[in-house]
Amino acid sequence: MINNELVVEPTNENLEKIFSFVGDTLKEFDISSKYKFQLELAIEEIFVNIVSYSNAKSIKVTSNVSEDPLMITIRFIDDGVQFNPLEKEDADVHLDLDEKPIGGLGLILVKNNVNEISYEYIDNKNALTIKKTL
Repeated sequence: MINNELVVEPTNENLEKIFSFVGDTLKEFDISSKYKFQLELAIEEIFVNIVSYSNAKSIKVTSNVSEDPLMITIRFIDDGVQFNPLEKEDADVHLDLDEKPIGGLGLILVKNNVNEISYEYIDNKNALTIKKTL
């Protein structure tokens, strides 16, 4: 198992650092471009939402790779406002564009591109975890 950790300031400019960090974790494995794209889509959605809405002072990202089956687990830990995005009801994707409320589609995007997603509030910190079989 490979375990890595990175702490960054909550700015959109640090998204590339997160991508590089996860890429370095996966560099020894032959991952399809489809799975890489799905993973980056989920990472971007989660990270940008933390940056935009949490008022966090820092974001810790951990990545763990396990084999058999090959799976990556990525955890986003922030000290911002307590918020469990999984408690929100999924947006209705069948509504007409002008009827859809703003927000909520990003979480659907994440859920559709990872195998598992979970949330915990531990030691006054939000911890959102995604798992993707590769």
